[in-house]
Amino acid sequence: MKKRILTIMIAMIMVIALVPVLVLTVSAAKADDLTVTIDSGAQVTLKDIDSDGFYEIGNANELYAFAAAVNGGNTGIN
Repeated sequence: MKKRILTIMIAMIMVIALVPVLVLTVSAAKADDLTVTIDSGAQVTLKDIDSDGFYEIGNANELYAFAAAVNGGNTGIN
């Protein structure tokens, strides 16, 4: 009897372990426009065009601006 109860308990634990308990979804809010002055002195504005929480980088100046923002301590941007 004890063996059967133990077998049933182990089977239940195995089934429960196979069921995903929590599914994490990350929903990013629209990123605010960010204007950064790069080394050349130019001001570059990074924009979140499609409101997915990520800045779109389309040219070298935008990449430099993103790097300058991160190196300046704004490490929470995407």
